[in-house]
Amino acid sequence: MKSILKVLISVLIISYSYTGIAQSDLTLVKGLVVDTAQQALPFTTVVLLQPTDSVLYKFAITNKSGIFTLDKVKPGNYVLQISYMGFQNMARMIEVKQQKVANIGTFRLAENYELVDEVSIEADHIPILFKKDTIEYNANAFKTKDNAVVEDLLKQLPGVEVERDGSIKAQGEKVEKLLVDGKEFFGDNPEIATKNLPANAVDKVQVFDKLSELAEFTGVDDGDRMKTINLEMKEDHKKGYFGNATLGYGGDDRYKGKFNLNRFTDKMQFSVLGSANNINEQGFSFDDYIGFMGGLQNLISGGGGTMMLEMDDLPMSMGMNTENGLYTMQGGGANLNIDLTEKSRLIGNYFYNHIQHDLERDRFQKNFLFDDSYSTTSIENNESDYSSHQADLKLKHQFDTLQNMTASFAFRAKGSDLINQLHQENLNLNGVSNSVQSSEEAFSTNLYLRGNLVYRRKLGKKGRSLVVNLSYNHQEDTTNMLINSQNDLMLLDTLGEDFATLLLQEQLKENQHQTLTTGFTYTEPIRTFQYIKVKYRNSVDQDNSVKDFYDIQNTQEQIYNELLSNDFRSRYNYNNADLIYQFSNKKHFLNISAGAQFTVLEGEASEQMLDRKEYWNFVPYARYEYKFSTSNRLSASYSTNVSTPYIRQLQPVIDNSNPLNLYIGNPELEPEFTHSGNVHYMLHSSYAFTSLFTNIGVNVTRNKITNSVMIDDKLVRIVSPVNVEEDLSISNYTSFNTPIKFIRSKVNLGLNLRYNDAIVFINGIRNDATNWTKSVDLSLENRKKTTFDLRGGLRFNHNTSSYSSSSEFNNLYMNYDAYIDFTLDFLKTWTFSAKSDYRTYLDDDFNTTDDFTLLSASISKSFLKHNKGELKLSVVDLLNQNLGISRINQLNYLLEEKNNTIGRYFLLSFTYSLSGYGS
Repeated sequence: MKSILKVLISVLIISYSYTGIAQSDLTLVKGLVVDTAQQALPFTTVVLLQPTDSVLYKFAITNKSGIFTLDKVKPGNYVLQISYMGFQNMARMIEVKQQKVANIGTFRLAENYELVDEVSIEADHIPILFKKDTIEYNANAFKTKDNAVVEDLLKQLPGVEVERDGSIKAQGEKVEKLLVDGKEFFGDNPEIATKNLPANAVDKVQVFDKLSELAEFTGVDDGDRMKTINLEMKEDHKKGYFGNATLGYGGDDRYKGKFNLNRFTDKMQFSVLGSANNINEQGFSFDDYIGFMGGLQNLISGGGGTMMLEMDDLPMSMGMNTENGLYTMQGGGANLNIDLTEKSRLIGNYFYNHIQHDLERDRFQKNFLFDDSYSTTSIENNESDYSSHQADLKLKHQFDTLQNMTASFAFRAKGSDLINQLHQENLNLNGVSNSVQSSEEAFSTNLYLRGNLVYRRKLGKKGRSLVVNLSYNHQEDTTNMLINSQNDLMLLDTLGEDFATLLLQEQLKENQHQTLTTGFTYTEPIRTFQYIKVKYRNSVDQDNSVKDFYDIQNTQEQIYNELLSNDFRSRYNYNNADLIYQFSNKKHFLNISAGAQFTVLEGEASEQMLDRKEYWNFVPYARYEYKFSTSNRLSASYSTNVSTPYIRQLQPVIDNSNPLNLYIGNPELEPEFTHSGNVHYMLHSSYAFTSLFTNIGVNVTRNKITNSVMIDDKLVRIVSPVNVEEDLSISNYTSFNTPIKFIRSKVNLGLNLRYNDAIVFINGIRNDATNWTKSVDLSLENRKKTTFDLRGGLRFNHNTSSYSSSSEFNNLYMNYDAYIDFTLDFLKTWTFSAKSDYRTYLDDDFNTTDDFTLLSASISKSFLKHNKGELKLSVVDLLNQNLGISRINQLNYLLEEKNNTIGRYFLLSFTYSLSGYGS
């Protein structure tokens, strides 16, 4: 930890000294900005420009007292430009002499043209403007390379952060939506725009909290906001086309190809993009990978459909990690945003993905039974082939000033082929062992359709409105699986006693899920800033699941297995009614809701009706928010939620996809009822460039659905869901960043804490299990990124579990990742980049401490007219050390996985940027 911080600080100090300016030659420039009534003007933008070319040199934001400081200014002549929303810009020539502090006086901004000693300049390089609740950045004031993308531009903007994974934060909060000229661009995936649109096409970057469509229509703030970035394109880029294409090839036949092309007019935005590679670069969406792994349930089990785990067993560290296995991917997409008429807009996008995945996985797992323990080792080979189509279409129509309508449609079609081979062994301390040698071949398809219609109507009186919504979802899943496995049981303490069973079975599964939802919301203003809302919603969820299992005999004859087959149907009917009081003004927002939910559950299993169940629940909600300012607010909320069981949890039949890990549903499950409390605080100082974001959440769940695990004397694991009386979880996420001026850098600190008090049943024994997860992410990066970009830090994870009945199985798990990312632009057209990750996995319960270093580097050269061409040489995993390892600490087991990885390779690529504007 200390060593990596020393390296970072040393590099930053060297880069700071590289400017060749002695500290004694730099001047601190101070001043005051007021209006004509001598009142201070906070959040005023103050800029120093080079007088020869009007290029931005320094800028600052005034504090609450209207004072600004420009530190470390070279002696010389400059243009001082001052701007404030609603006032006239001021520009003056100033001379900075060699001294420690230069107080250049008070500057008075007028609302008319009373400007003294005004200097005329051609380029307007005001970097930041504050427009009510919007921060607007002038892209022209921030230097980027000729072939840079929007992501490179965002890294230059104060208050905006681009994480290592490409996600974006603005004012301390995650950006959830990105617009181009106020219009949606490829749905709700900001990274598609930031990684593909060229930076030189952007004129302004606007950051704001976008209200919901209902609040924008009615003018009544409902407290629903989304951190949003809008890219305002340059006028000459709004008519024409632009894009780029990349081709690369390297050792071991590694290849990469991608392109994007954008066609913009006054009324239309049309974009296409595509990619193909075998270097484990991810595709377009998280949903695609869920489908690729055979659905969420198989994603949780790591793919292959062999380890039938539930949501509580989710190994989050494994996630969508493309370091696991070898991926070959092809994909493409298109986006259309067009104004059909002055009142109608059509928004649509389409994606196609094709992924092939080869995985070799070794697992070691320690299982705790509280009075015993046993180990599980397995070797798995998995070959998958997956393809998907997804399309979204939205039509917005404004009938008149009083009414509008939004109709949306979504389509998903997915298919996958899977071949999986598994060898698994279990062994306990008493000498009992078993093993399974199995192979699976599976083909699955998934079809998903969703339609939604929202009609909004203003009813004369300001604030009075009616909103009616109708939605329908339909999903179909089919799986055809052929399982061939041999299971062996050996009792080592009685030599010679060895049992073996064979399983050759075809499993056919069909699931259908349909949801029809109707509802309305009526809003009535009662006083200034006060409203009463009446809200009603009815939803009918229907699931039909058919399992037909056939045992295959030696003669290849198929015999229907009645014990494992099942036809199960469930129908939930929800009725929700809420009476809501809302108060909202510039400082305060209060929402109090008294709601009731009536739920009816009806089911049928293999033509046998299940007991009808009815539930009444009081579901209150309350939220309060106080705005200290536009960038400083505190909110607290309380909510309740009813969660019904999944159909798989209700089906009373055995799932024997892995004979050593059986799963059986429980039709007697009760719905979960959760009380949630949340406190959120956000502070962003635009003049100090400091952000603080913290969130504390508490969840208490009654009738929590958890897994009861039985391990029989043959070490066969039988899992069944049950209700427990209560489950408690407490979480906190805090992020903080602030500049360190003396080394021209910024420090970022992220803290993530989670406490869970759960009830675990192993072999009928109840245990109160507690789990603590603590993680810290500390990083340091330079602020001015025009020449080089350096970021490094340490991520540390600490996980502990303890049990009420057997403390000897308490366990501790730790890992950390020390990383450095570095990019340097030199000789105008050259760029060098390097990434290094040193990862260590520590755990006393495993035999070894694993550590390795991932080192990658690249060098590129821009050429051709306007630097439209780029040649790049990249080397990935230079030391060839990637282990593809992950370790997971859960409530009753420890798991270590090692997977095959792509290893070291080099790639030579060429990128060409194409554009044509005004045509």
